[in-house]
Formats: sequence, C-alpha cells, structure tokens
Amino acid sequence: MSVVDWKAEIVKEALAASSALARERAACEPSALAKAVAEDAAERGHSNGQALMGEHDVHFRAVPVCAEGCVFCCHQAVMATTPEIVAIVDYLRESLTPAALATVRARVEEIAKRTRDLTHREWYSKQQACPLLDEKSGTCVAHEARPLACRGANSLDVRACMDAFDGKNLDAPIPKSAFQEAAMQSSWLGAMAAMAEANLDPEAYDVSQALALALAREDVPERWARGEKPLAEARIARSLERSRGYAALYDPARLLLHKRVGHQAPKKKPKKR
Repeated sequence: MSVVDWKAEIVKEALAASSALARERAACEPSALAKAVAEDAAERGHSNGQALMGEHDVHFRAVPVCAEGCVFCCHQAVMATTPEIVAIVDYLRESLTPAALATVRARVEEIAKRTRDLTHREWYSKQQACPLLDEKSGTCVAHEARPLACRGANSLDVRACMDAFDGKNLDAPIPKSAFQEAAMQSSWLGAMAAMAEANLDPEAYDVSQALALALAREDVPERWARGEKPLAEARIARSLERSRGYAALYDPARLLLHKRVGHQAPKKKPKKR
C-alpha cells in the first residue's frame, strides 16, 4: 500500500468513527460528546502510528528519541479543535486542585495575551513555552489529554531540536518518524471532516487563545454541540498561519479526503485582477 493510500485509509476510518459519534449527539451530553470525538481520534492516531512505525520505521531504524523532560517542541504554537480543547479543560478541572488550576489559568491568560500575533520564528526567538508546560518539572500538566498535534510531534535527533530552540537552522526540517506524525494528522483530519458533515465546528484554533476562552466559559461544549463556534475568537493570527504554512497542510489533506471519500473537491476562488 502506498503512502497516499494508507493515509487515505486512516482518514476514512477516522471519518466513519467520528461520524458515528456525531450521529449520537442528541442522546449524548455535550461535554462527553466532545471528549469522545477527541479521544477516539487520539486513540486511532496512536494505534495506526504504532502499527505503521512497526511495519516501516524498523527498516530505517527511525526510532524517536523523545523522552520525558525533553521540552524543546513545547515552545511553539499548537493548533487544536474545540473537542480537543474541551478534553484538556475537563482534564485540568478533574486532575488539578483549585489552587493549581488557578495558577494554570493565570498562566494561560498571560501567555495568550503575549503571543496573540507572534510568528513561528518569534515563538522560537522568545523561547516561549506552552502554557500547559510546567517549566520546573519539565512536564505537561495535561499530557494525558494533549492535542493530536502534540501526539504526532517527534524527533530522531535531539541536536536538531536544540538548534531550533536556540534559533539556529529554523528552516531545516527536524528528522522525524513521518509515520507517527502522518497517522495523527490523518486521524485528526478524519475527525474534522466528520464534524463538518455533522454541522459541528471543525476548525482548529490556537491552543493558548482557545484555552483562555474555554477556561473562562462554562458553555463551550453546549454551544459547540448546537453547531456554534464558541472559540472563534481564537482563530490563528494570519502572520502565524503564513509563517508555518498551515494552508499547505490543509489543502492537500482536504483534496485527499475529497478524492478518497467521494466528496466534491472545493473549487478555488478566482484571483481578483
């Protein structure tokens, strides 16, 4: 099976599973529905990633060197869908003491304000940590509920990560297991497509901005389940979108989805003269 084919299979599998969950929305509590969508995508991404790595990466000895306490990749902007944000918020509320939650919320709000319009390079040059990173312990306070973007991130060379963190060779790609990353991205895309089909907001938002909103609002799951966009204010800044090439990630993936699942490919808008 070619790379395109197995990525398409993961997308279709995730689409079918998330669509089934979305159909049960009327009988499901909104927060539970959101978490189920996020958790299902994460589980599918992990299992498919492990299977693909076991089948392919072993031949190239492409074993990620990531380990607890290695936090270089925790200093960049991250995107997540509303279900992923809901899952993170619920996890924080359930696992942290009121005092610890208040500390995290204050850090989220402060970093959200500071990073609103930063580009990818500015994130690295400022060495800005994710608000969920406990810099003293080097651990993520929401690791069990982390977004798929974080689950897919990996590296085969810690030196390359160190150089990027120090502002060196930012244009050089980090050597990584493409199978782990692509499996998560494909599962993520399938879940997003299912949300769109169910008239649920499928957009991905900046994690810092979205968490600041979700921690301050109790009605995010309910509004999302009604088809609203409760985190719309957390849209990624255009400067960041351009600098990280998010459009390049979305467009091929969406075209792949349309071709493989049978949807009509989106028409490009004619350029204004």
